[in-house]
Order: sequence, then structure tokens, then C-alpha cells
Amino acid sequence: MKTLLMTALALLMLTACSSTPNIEQNTYLLTSDSLGRTYTFQNKVPILVIPNVAVSDILSGSGIVYQISNTETVAANNNLWAEGLSEQLTRLIISGLREKQTRYWPVGTSPISSTSPVQTLWVKMAQFNGSYTGDAMLAGEWILFDDSGNILLSETFQISEPLKQEGYPALVDALSVALDTLTTQLASTLNP
Repeated sequence: MKTLLMTALALLMLTACSSTPNIEQNTYLLTSDSLGRTYTFQNKVPILVIPNVAVSDILSGSGIVYQISNTETVAANNNLWAEGLSEQLTRLIISGLREKQTRYWPVGTSPISSTSPVQTLWVKMAQFNGSYTGDAMLAGEWILFDDSGNILLSETFQISEPLKQEGYPALVDALSVALDTLTTQLASTLNP
């Protein structure tokens, strides 16, 4: 009887384990039309260094963040950034500014930026997430420093972009559009 009971229990456990759905893990990258383009400038322009974008603690993990109420946010466990968010944001801001303004030549932190006088654009993202309101939310601040470290310009930003449909792919698309809006705003401020 004991053996029969143990066998039945083992079969029950196997059945329960096999009926548990596999949870699929998805990874996402932000998109931009300006990536992969070749840019040329007719005149020499000053270099604008853009260090890696600073992100708030909740954004620093690999999970895509979603705000579920006015006061609560969660980071997804199965919908992840395929690359660090800071690196993606930095690359897209650089390429967006190369496309949309001609006053500076934006670069990431590089050896050339440490050997010549340059201006620096520091960007901090406090929000880069989905929201229960059905929008992608982007908020933070940027500061433009001269080559001596003095603040030339500073501004906070808050951008919301409605999702076209539900789901993480739509959220990532909306976040990409919101980031494009930010680079347009930055470019118009940086252009003479």
C-alpha cells in the first residue's frame, strides 16, 4: 500500500510539473532611424562629449520597468533589455544629435575627448518606463558643461508617449519615440 501511494504521489508530481507552462523570456532593444547613417560636416565643429547616460536605481537592472500605480513600479522578470539601458540611451542620443543639429559633433567618452577642450552633455534618466495610464514615460534632466566644467545650460524634461497597443513590444516602440522627441528638443536647444 505504501509503495502504491508513493507511486501515485510521484505520478501526480510529474503531471503537475509537466503541465506548468514554460515562461518565455523576451529581450528588447530601443530603435532609431538614425542608427547606421553616415554623417559629415562641412566645417570643423566642437566636440560634444556625452558620457554614459545616468539612470535611476530602478532603471539600472535588466528588466523593463512598468509603473502600476501613482506610487508603485515593478521591473519585469521576463521582459528584459538585450543591452544595458544606459549604453542604449547614450548611443541613441549621440546618433540623434548627430542627425538633428550641426553645432557640435557628439561623441561618447573617448581618448580624443580627454586630450582636447570639449563641452560635455550630462544626461540623467529618472523615468524610462511604461505606465498604467497607457503611456511610455521619460523624465530626467540634462546639463551642458563648458570645457572648464562650468554649467552653460540645464533643463529638466518630461515626455509621455501613448502606446499604440498593449504589450512590451509596443512599450519599447513608444519609449523609442519618446527618446527621439528628447533628442529633437536637445538639438533645438543646442543649435545656435
